[in-house]
Amino acid sequence: MAHRIRFACLILIALAATAPRCSWADSGTPLLSSEAATRAAAVSAPEMTAPVSVASASDQAVTIQADASDPDAGDILTISAAGYPASLAFSHVPSKSPATATLSGTLGAGDVGTHLIEWGVSDGTGRTASATTSLSVSQNQDPVLAAPQNVSGSETIHFEFSATVSDPDGDPVNALTASGLPAGASFIVSRSPFVTTATAADARLINNDVLPAANATYRFSESMNTRLGYSVTVSRPELREMSPFDMYDYETGYSEVGNPKIQATTIQNFDARWELYPGTRELLSVSAFRKVLFQPIESVVLGSSGGYILTPRNGRDGRVRGVELEARLGGSRIWDAAARLLPIAASPSALEHWAVSMNYSRVASSVRVQTRLDGNGNRFYREGPLQGQSSYSLNAGLYYGSGGMEGSLLLSSFGKRLAQVGAGASQTSLPDIFEHPPLTLDLTASRSIGPSVRLKISAENLLDRATEYRQLDQVTRRYRTGRTLALAMSLRG
Repeated sequence: MAHRIRFACLILIALAATAPRCSWADSGTPLLSSEAATRAAAVSAPEMTAPVSVASASDQAVTIQADASDPDAGDILTISAAGYPASLAFSHVPSKSPATATLSGTLGAGDVGTHLIEWGVSDGTGRTASATTSLSVSQNQDPVLAAPQNVSGSETIHFEFSATVSDPDGDPVNALTASGLPAGASFIVSRSPFVTTATAADARLINNDVLPAANATYRFSESMNTRLGYSVTVSRPELREMSPFDMYDYETGYSEVGNPKIQATTIQNFDARWELYPGTRELLSVSAFRKVLFQPIESVVLGSSGGYILTPRNGRDGRVRGVELEARLGGSRIWDAAARLLPIAASPSALEHWAVSMNYSRVASSVRVQTRLDGNGNRFYREGPLQGQSSYSLNAGLYYGSGGMEGSLLLSSFGKRLAQVGAGASQTSLPDIFEHPPLTLDLTASRSIGPSVRLKISAENLLDRATEYRQLDQVTRRYRTGRTLALAMSLRG
């Protein structure tokens, strides 16, 4: 009996050694020991993160993600969501930390407004966490398409215009189409222009030209001649004038486009000239000339939605005629000629170092160039002055030379000249553009220093007047070239 009792006591002692130790409060409630309390505190609550706010628009796809984590690696996290639009689908698979959940889909017109999305997560032990996302959905706006209502062009001439599209919401443009294009036109989505060319870009100019020339001189005396001349010359287009590429000129603001069908110009020249040589290096002459141009090359201005297009075009024919007066006389001769008419003394010796020159031309020109088609499709030819030809030109110079000192003062003036031919679908759509050249004054002086050194100073465009381009009474372009000053020294061995 004593043996059994001793065995039972051993069992009780063993049980007491493995059981947690408890204490009792006065109220009779058991309290955990410090070891048990530490073990209970090791069980932690999960954590939840989600975007605070999301902005989107109707008809737009959206994805919102929430993340959850738990320091207790063995807990299974389950995420839930509430308050989201019905057009969005909730996706989540419960898992150990970390866990994610998403709301995704395409928002509809009925979702416009603000939605407060409540996220929640549970770790399976009764502990939870939450987060909130504010979803703002605005009304998606239609894209805006802009294109010119009316455009005009001419046959064989490259032109283009653009249609631009934008979206107020910043959405990408997925498709842009065009219909009703004329034959020969192409629609390029990457740049959105309509580009037209009559033929493939194969520009060639192969001409075998026979250019006869004949000159005759009749000498009245040792100091007087009469000359007659006839010749045929050609003026060929430059490569860029034949190339159908659009080259933007940032100086003029024009888009310059070549013409693959441009042809060379043939010119017949007729000249007559009377010459008198009063003295050494002196000249008096009167000339008359006439030129007949076949297919003259003219630069034509066409209108477009993006501005002016400048392109070369062959005219039908042209005529140029004019007279030229030229004189180069020494200062003493001019003084002596005046002394025969006026009561003045003979020329002083200082005038022997001075000379005067003058050249004056008066020119009339006429060229016929196609600018448009009439209502029946027939070509309409506009008749006007030759491009680049002034109605008059004047050059005058004063020269000095004595020993090692030389100098000159030169004055130049030109009449207005046609810069670009206006063209378009109607006769009055684009008036011609004329250049108004300025009056210029140049000065040069040079002096020898010893047998091998020479100094030269020059000043160009001293007046610095502006060059203007005018279309009717409107100035389309205006610029100044500025004054130029130069100092040079040359050495001779």
